[in-house]
Amino acid sequence: MPRVSVITPAHDNAATIDATIASVVAQGFADWELVVCDDASHDDTPQRVETAAAADPRVRLVRAPSNLGPAGARNVALAAATGELVAFLDADDRFAAEYLETMVARYDAEAPGVGIVCCDAWLEDAAGTRLGRYRDRQGGAGGAGVTEVLRDNPILIASLCPRAAVDEAGGFSTECWGSEDHDLWLRIVEAGQRVVYVDEPLVFYRVAEGSISSSRTRMARTDQATFRRALDRGRLDGEQTVIARDRLALAQAAEAVARGARPRDVAVLARAVVARARLRRRGTVER
Repeated sequence: MPRVSVITPAHDNAATIDATIASVVAQGFADWELVVCDDASHDDTPQRVETAAAADPRVRLVRAPSNLGPAGARNVALAAATGELVAFLDADDRFAAEYLETMVARYDAEAPGVGIVCCDAWLEDAAGTRLGRYRDRQGGAGGAGVTEVLRDNPILIASLCPRAAVDEAGGFSTECWGSEDHDLWLRIVEAGQRVVYVDEPLVFYRVAEGSISSSRTRMARTDQATFRRALDRGRLDGEQTVIARDRLALAQAAEAVARGARPRDVAVLARAVVARARLRRRGTVER
């Protein structure tokens, strides 16, 4: 059994999947498997993964039965994974060569009780031009707990977790398409697991127009699902409940604005004004 299973969902990623796989193969830490779930691609993404698997048996291809989206594809890959630890890597991102060695060493130094080891990243556009650091946009995740993750999720998707913590949290929710990582991080920290932050850019994270995260309407709706689910679980304390309700109000207003606010949305927008003011007082950084 490998120590780390790298989980990668892929859908029509022929332009980037070779570099993503190469970044895992180049790791100084060798005790890994890469499980790529092809999410019903229309291009030759699966053939490229198969070529890589023929060259290195640590690379494995599994296939989703239909287009499930990134949350569903990650769950399919998780079901096939065998590692004690899991690391998440999207099919248009890349690990720095020292990613696994650094992250595993930090996990070993901080365990037990660690549910997430996350790090900083270089942001890049489609041409590979660096746009800055992830922490400069989302903040660092040092000391992040339920309140911090609710307020302004600082945890990069390319994080490393003990497999048991992911399983106990229930994996990725397909209801939260586009913010499924935020939803999972919340469930892990709600269970009392700690977040450990490595303040080094160990990932090259692609920011591309047309990605799920760039769709304002979809993101507003999935954010609403994330905060409703957090409220429905009933694990939040009083302050955390207020933050979740305020974030829900902002997401509802964002959806109204994205689709073209109408007179009936006045109450939604008014609630968002109050919610934004409260979040500012609590130190939430607006993105």
